[in-house]
Amino acid sequence: MQRAFLPLPVSPLLCLASIFLCFLYALSWLLESDIFHEGCFFLNAALLFSLCADYFLIFTDFYIAGILLFCLAQLSYFLLLKRRISSALRYAFLFLLPVFIINVFYPLPVDAELLLSLIYVSLLSGNIRSAFKKNSPWMAMGLILLLLCDLHVGIFNLADYIPALASALSGWIKNSTFLIWMFYIPAQVSLSLMSSSASIKNFKKVKSGAGGSDDLLPGKPEDTITQAF
Repeated sequence: MQRAFLPLPVSPLLCLASIFLCFLYALSWLLESDIFHEGCFFLNAALLFSLCADYFLIFTDFYIAGILLFCLAQLSYFLLLKRRISSALRYAFLFLLPVFIINVFYPLPVDAELLLSLIYVSLLSGNIRSAFKKNSPWMAMGLILLLLCDLHVGIFNLADYIPALASALSGWIKNSTFLIWMFYIPAQVSLSLMSSSASIKNFKKVKSGAGGSDDLLPGKPEDTITQAF
């Protein structure tokens, strides 16, 4: 690509510093806790992967590394939500299949960046659904804001894949630079707020009787891992 994958409306360091502060906030709760909380660990892993991904997408040309790190961030949320592997595979199939069908009639420059981006979006979409099912408002809001951010990242890079459509959406593309960060920074703030002490109450980890898989049920605060998962 000839242009930045993540356009910046302000100083690159200011954008990265905002995400770094979100990570530090979540990390402070993890380090201050006397009990190891699995949910906080996966949350911090996701925020750290996101921070590293932003570095690659903002300051380097290694876009594949950045997208791959974002995929790892969504995998961390995947583990936090305790989703099934089969669910992730279904979502990946639903997002990848239309691309290959469209490619039959309208050849697209399908590359590693596009495929990884689709896998990332499939993971994100599945995580949003799981967050709603598990009644986690902070996580659901943060992931929805991430999806809106990624929608505008895709629109900004549309010219690399569908130039005709990009010219028709030139006005939207022009404003996408601001919209990307308008959604992204609040998303990271929302997700980091899950790490507070109020967000690791009310639910505990138990073994289900039938399938043996882990479920989360209401319990006492001292037995808890994370709220609303």
